[in-house]
Amino acid sequence: MSVRLRHALPTVLLVGAVLISGCANSDSDPKADGKPTNSAPGARPSPSTVLPDGIVRPGTALPVGDGAWTVTLQGFERLPAGAVPGVPAGSSAYTARVTVAN
Repeated sequence: MSVRLRHALPTVLLVGAVLISGCANSDSDPKADGKPTNSAPGARPSPSTVLPDGIVRPGTALPVGDGAWTVTLQGFERLPAGAVPGVPAGSSAYTARVTVAN
């Protein structure tokens, strides 16, 4: 495995982990008035179509290693509960499919 690939792969996995953890945030913490923010059901705002810098949609090829390589996140697959030792109860584990090409 080339040195450039070894440096690019952790970056891709980190981006995937950030995407997953960002989606897991909850609005159930009480606010200053003591009421949770999700106490009444309501319409959720539509998601923005603009992604933050450095975040791309799955399937988008990203050049790495001065453009010599491309890394593409193909998608995530949720693993069944208990499939990965060490994952706390109530947490989720995922696998990521990544394509690396030069």
